[in-house]
Amino acid sequence: MSNYKKCRICGESNNSAFVQCWKCQDGLSVTAVDAATAPFGPQVHRNPALAQLTHELQAAVSGLTPAEWRSLLLECIKYAGAYTWKTKKKAVKDTGAWLLRSFIRIADEYTRDPKRALQKDAEKVRETVVAIPGAVKKQADYFLSLSKEEQIECAIAATLAILVFFATAGGMDLEGGLCDLDLKFGGPGNHRHWTTHSVVLGMGVEFGMYFALNFTQRIHARLPASHHEIWDVIIDKANKAGSIAISAMWIGIGAHLLKDAGIFSGRIKPIVGLPCELPMWAHKGFIAANSALAGTFGINPLLKDNDASEPNSVASKPA
Repeated sequence: MSNYKKCRICGESNNSAFVQCWKCQDGLSVTAVDAATAPFGPQVHRNPALAQLTHELQAAVSGLTPAEWRSLLLECIKYAGAYTWKTKKKAVKDTGAWLLRSFIRIADEYTRDPKRALQKDAEKVRETVVAIPGAVKKQADYFLSLSKEEQIECAIAATLAILVFFATAGGMDLEGGLCDLDLKFGGPGNHRHWTTHSVVLGMGVEFGMYFALNFTQRIHARLPASHHEIWDVIIDKANKAGSIAISAMWIGIGAHLLKDAGIFSGRIKPIVGLPCELPMWAHKGFIAANSALAGTFGINPLLKDNDASEPNSVASKPA
């Protein structure tokens, strides 16, 4: 514990770089260092809240040996990889099963009585459209029945989803965004690279989000028992909003790729980085298929009949 010293007034442990005690703002039992040369700068060490957060974070990680750091990072990598794969596998499985059931139903009904089947599907569409106002009213009534705190949380989640969607998709015109980072960093010659205009991009982003959130959970578990309440708020909000942000990210990628696919246009900018030349219809099909897959990955976790065994949060508590 050579990096720490006790306050001579309250006895609280402080980082050795602190100019004054983060808790009582009084002198320390050893000579204080100059705040201007202290780690993180003088602002941190003259602000009680920032000083406390810095102290607690350092206390959480200071005891980790290199081997423990490797183990922690490896566990986060394993978790992020396994959970990303698990959720994507489930989305493909659920969607594939739905498509198969729909195909079998359509083939059966339209083979036996095409006219009746068409009338039945048209009636379903009509009922769906007619039910929209009632569904909107039901959601509005549900929102109004919530407590003030719950309403604020819903508003924050909705705002987060909208911001993530447009940031990922590229704004209102669906230009730029996450997919077009290849243009920014690789230049025009690398625009429409297959890694940034496919679900590969989303998988990488989702992996990174799961890694960061799980890492934060594990560090949170190592904080001092009497830590600042902001740490608990961060973990709680991350768990509640993380899955929404990931779904919004996937739907944003899907929307961007749908526009790039140019379904109703003659030609589009072809995908680059592929190992062989492809006809234009194949380039359009590649982007369109990845758009549909990204949309599936975004919508599937939001369905009410989603598997109850799936956790609501994106970062499980460390083992």
